[in-house]
Amino acid sequence: MEVNVKKSDRGYVVVIKDDETTIAQDIKPFVEGYQPIETEEEARAIAEQLIQHLQEVRNSKPPINPYEYAEKRRQEYPPIGDQLDALWKLLEPPAGTEAHELKQKILAIKARYPKPIA
Repeated sequence: MEVNVKKSDRGYVVVIKDDETTIAQDIKPFVEGYQPIETEEEARAIAEQLIQHLQEVRNSKPPINPYEYAEKRRQEYPPIGDQLDALWKLLEPPAGTEAHELKQKILAIKARYPKPIA
C-alpha cells in the first residue's frame, strides 16, 4: 500500500494506492464545512485513519445469505426419489395404517416392474 501526502492549493492531500483501491482525501473527515487539511502532520494522521478503515472493511466478513446454505445442500442431496426409496426400505409400518397401505402399493409396483439384473 502506497501513501502519499501532497501539498495542494487547498491544503494537503492524502493519496492512498494499492492494487484494489485509490483513495484521495483533501478534507477533514467527519467535520462539517469541508475544511482543508492544513498541516502535513494532520494529513498523515488522516492517512492512518483511512488505511485502518480500509483494512477493517476488507477484513470484515461479507453479508451472510441466509438461504445460500440451503441451495448448496439441495444441489448436493441425492434425488428425492432415492431418499424416499431408502426410507421405505427401512420402514415396517404396522398393518392397517396408511403408511402400511402406501408401502404395499410401492412393493406391488416394484413387483410389476422389476429392476433388470445387469
